[in-house]
Amino acid sequence: MIEQYLTEERIALNLKAVNWRDLVDKVGKIMLDAGDIEPTYITAMKNIIEEMGPYAVIAPGVVLLHARPESGVKRISFVMATLKEGINFGSKNDPVKLAIGLGALDHKGHIGLLRDLSIFLQNKEKLLKIYNAKNKKEFIKIMKNT
Repeated sequence: MIEQYLTEERIALNLKAVNWRDLVDKVGKIMLDAGDIEPTYITAMKNIIEEMGPYAVIAPGVVLLHARPESGVKRISFVMATLKEGINFGSKNDPVKLAIGLGALDHKGHIGLLRDLSIFLQNKEKLLKIYNAKNKKEFIKIMKNT
């Protein structure tokens, strides 16, 4: 299901961010530029981390940036970005080297996408390949084989 939503315009390789807020802004901009969300969704993603802490760092080196559907999702959004240098969120799973932006239309429609993401994140070999992908086409090819 990931390949259904992951397009070249929704991938960033070796993204540079100075802190977690900057990372949320940059991942959010990818989602916004793709037409998936409203600007309010970016603010909502930051607010959730400020209120709830670094719970979004879901695995070693991986953050799942998201907010509530009513915060500005126009259609399902799935964005992935590798980071040039790790970013700390204050989590035991820091530093983050892979940021995933997710926007869902409701609380159920993205379950299959999350299931596929969970399977992918358990495959350390594929995760390493993603970190080392040389271009977006290679990145997508790795993800399609998930």
